Parts: sequence; structure tokens; C-alpha cells
Amino acid sequence: MKLLQLSAVTLVLLSPLCAQEKENTLEASLRTMFSGVHNDNSNDTYATAIGVTLKYKKKLVQNLKGVVALRSTKDLSLLSGENNHSTDELSSSKKEYVTLSEAYLDYKYNNLSLKLGRQNIDTPLADSDDIRMIPNSFEAYTLGIDLGELNLIGGYLDKWQGTDAGLDNSWTKTGDTVFIGANYRKKDVVELNIWGYNIANGVNASQSLYVDVASFIKFGAFQTTFGLQYLKQQELDNSGIKADVYGAMVETTLKDFGVMIAYNASSKQSVKQSLSGFGGGTLFTSMDTMILDEITEDRDAFAISGAFSYAIGELTAVYAYGDFSGDANSKGVKEHIVEHDLGLEYTPNKDLTLSCVYVLDKNKEYRSSQDFNSQNLRFFGEYSF
Repeated sequence: MKLLQLSAVTLVLLSPLCAQEKENTLEASLRTMFSGVHNDNSNDTYATAIGVTLKYKKKLVQNLKGVVALRSTKDLSLLSGENNHSTDELSSSKKEYVTLSEAYLDYKYNNLSLKLGRQNIDTPLADSDDIRMIPNSFEAYTLGIDLGELNLIGGYLDKWQGTDAGLDNSWTKTGDTVFIGANYRKKDVVELNIWGYNIANGVNASQSLYVDVASFIKFGAFQTTFGLQYLKQQELDNSGIKADVYGAMVETTLKDFGVMIAYNASSKQSVKQSLSGFGGGTLFTSMDTMILDEITEDRDAFAISGAFSYAIGELTAVYAYGDFSGDANSKGVKEHIVEHDLGLEYTPNKDLTLSCVYVLDKNKEYRSSQDFNSQNLRFFGEYSF
């Protein structure tokens, strides 16, 4: 569930620069999920799947290691729907999915990190979006430089796979995507991110500039984060991608209790729309299902969201609300979609995660539509060893 999406993505990608790892390691995890969808105007669908991930890291020579990861998932027929009650979101329409999700060379020297091959990436417009059985991964070349408070990263993306790419289309072309980013963070004071993307070919051909800034204030037991973001996109090859998106958020935590409110707005671009990239996107208001992209084409659109979280030991409860509205487009069509997300997560230790998520979407303008008139209940468990 995406409640707050500041530039932690940069730190996740660059964190291996300072990590101390064993020369050769084998990691494994078991994952299972049930997902059932009740659609007010269509058939109910459900599936239960079980999956395995095996990841092996081997030191090849000084400063260079190889990493491979095999990921698979398979629907359990006795606990999954058939025919019109079937869903392909967990294991594809074939009810199974196997891929070599990672296979890369990882070179580190002092403050430099170079990765070549299939790898996990988390950036504002290309990310793993790990909320189903198969997270996104990318065929890519990435270079990172750690300068202390300043981190630089650049890369080239060629293909991607995962739930967002469509499990029936393993390793789909992203277009010739080049990106570069800079992250500056002064601990507990301020953080700034600047990212640029150029997608040269394909249906998403465009140029994007993404900027966010966050400030951190601590007052007694209260810790507050203020954030601003801006996304500017320009189409290439008449792709229809053009947007100016603005955002603001504030989050306050007091011990185990947290409150967040966020806002995003997109200004009208005639017969154009915004693009969240390859994955779930980074807008402050992005929910489990709904993102602003869905309603930005040919209209002014805005979203407001709020979330509450409370932790009791290893159990965390989260409730989030999102309201997405779009003015009438050139055809006079409006949009208004509301989403409620309720989640529970139990993590008794670093190896075990159990969670439950309930998502309710309501299409206020088109109550008879099959789109965004649904309820989704998911149970998830993962054990790593």
C-alpha cells in the first residue's frame, strides 16, 4: 500500500554501496496470496497462488559478483475460480509463471556501483511495485555514485516483467529508456530529488522531469514531514503523454500513531495524459488501485488522500482514503472515483510477514461501469530463509 512515496527509492537503490555481504549466499522465500474481487457490474473473480523465489549471489573476482534469482508462482486450482470467475493477476492466464527475474553482474569499487543485467530497480517512474505475487524487475544497466549526502545514479532500461507489465507478456519492451537522478539528504533536516527520463521509442515515448523536496521537523514526541513534488512530461512521436502534475503532503507521527494527508493536481493538456512510468508511480496520492493517471487525459484533475496508521507491537493497522476527480473533458465527460484501503500487517520477525488488505472502489459518476466499482480482499504471507 503506497501511503508515502518520497525519495526512499533512491536510497534503496544505492544502499548496496555500503553493505557488507558474504562472498557466496543462497536465499529463498515462500510466498502465498489469495485475491478475490467482487465487481458490482461483472463476474466475481478469485485466485489463490503459491510461489517460490531462489536467489544466489557469488563472488567472481575482487569487487565483482554475479547474482541470479528465479521467481515462480502457480495458482492452486481447488482454491481458484474457473472460466468467468478466473483471474490472471497472480499467475497469468496460464495459471503459472516462471522467470529468471534477476541475472546481473554487480561491480563495486569505493563509492561507485555498476549493475549490468536483469535487476530490481526502485525509482520514481520505474519501480518494483511489489504488492502481488510477482514484483517488477528490469533488464537494465545502472551506475551509482555515493558522495555521502549526495547520491547520483543513471541508467538505461530495455525490458521489464512483473504484474504491472502483464504476466502473459514476460519481458516486455520499455522503449529505449535513459534516466538520471540525484538525491541530496541532510539527515533529519531536508531531502531533495531530481530525476530525468527519456523514453525514445514505444507507446510511452516521452521526456519527464520529476522533482520532490521534503523537510523534517521534530518537536518533542512529534515528528513531521512536509513534502512537495512536481512532474513535467513532454510527448515524443505523438505518444499522447504530456502533463504538469503538482503535489504536496504532510505526515505526522507520534510514537506508534501516524497521520498523513496528500494532494495532487494535473492541469489539462488537450487530448494528452500523464504517465506514472513502469510500475505504481510516485505520486503522493497513489492508492492500492487508483492513481491520478487514470483520469488526467484531456481534463484538469486532482486527488486528495489521507491515511491513519497505528502499530501495536509487531501488528500495524492502516486506513487510507482517496478521492479522485476530473473536470469535464472536450466531450463533456467527468470523472469521480473514491477508494478506501484498509490493511493489517503482522511481522513477528524479519523472516515472516502476514498481511490482509481490503480495497473498496466506487465510481461516483458511472455506477454501472465495470471500472472502479469493485471490492478486493487479499491475504498474503511470505517466509524467507
